[in-house]
Amino acid sequence: MSLVLCFNSSNAALPPDLQKIVGDDAASVSAQIVPFVNGFFAAQRKAWTDMGGELIALPTAGQDAMLAKISSIGNDLSKVRPALNEAVDLAFKAAARNK
Repeated sequence: MSLVLCFNSSNAALPPDLQKIVGDDAASVSAQIVPFVNGFFAAQRKAWTDMGGELIALPTAGQDAMLAKISSIGNDLSKVRPALNEAVDLAFKAAARNK
């Protein structure tokens, strides 16, 4: 999994050497943050269940139905801000590629 997201228009305006620095730095930060995020969420799930909370999962059909209902929220909320909409679109495309 990778959290690297660069805005093409901003990155393309940089000279090639700076594009490489930004890309390398983003990849490095992504590699460092993923273990932290995984550990953080594991600790939160443990804290939830230790305090009596229950973790549940929807059946596949229910999960699919929920995702179909909410899948347009990012685009719906960002469509009036083109730069934000571009970022949302890039994130959804990256998620689709990495399923």
